[in-house]
Amino acid sequence: MTSPADAEQRAPTFRGPWSYLAWLVLRQRRRVALGAFLGTVWMVGLVFPPYLLARAVDSLADADRGAVFA
Repeated sequence: MTSPADAEQRAPTFRGPWSYLAWLVLRQRRRVALGAFLGTVWMVGLVFPPYLLARAVDSLADADRGAVFA
């Protein structure tokens, strides 16, 4: 016959989806850190094209064509 302590030791350690997700993150720290870094770089990189395009349009409106090619 099994005691309650034995049954408690065999119980799954994952009590729900969030604890399972936390376990996965802890097991794959490098992969999660690399993914967070690449995602951040990707999103920051998306900021530059609209800024540069707006700057080019503004300089053309001011008739400063040298600023577009600089």
